Amino acid sequence: MPRVTITLPNALYAKLIKYAGDNDDSLSYTITKMTEIGLMVTEKSQEYQSAEDQFSEIEKHCFKLMIQMNALLKNIASKQMDYGQEEFKKLMDLSINKYQELMGIAPEEL
Repeated sequence: MPRVTITLPNALYAKLIKYAGDNDDSLSYTITKMTEIGLMVTEKSQEYQSAEDQFSEIEKHCFKLMIQMNALLKNIASKQMDYGQEEFKKLMDLSINKYQELMGIAPEEL
């Protein structure tokens, strides 16, 4: 088995020694297991191919409900308040501007 020499900060070394002692394992075994866990987490995070993969089924369902509610609100607004495409465009522009402002990415005005 290959051997590796590493340098650790004192605080990390103390944590690893304590963890190894608590589990009655050697420091070498503990570091090996921690490395395996780190690699599994890294590989798992790389498995997300699409943006949807990062959300749970509950979150996906909630997103679909929000989309449906937005469609219902748009239908109500267009029928009850006689909103047309121009009003919806204004609302969308205001929403985008407010979102950019809140996120700190609003374009600077000249």
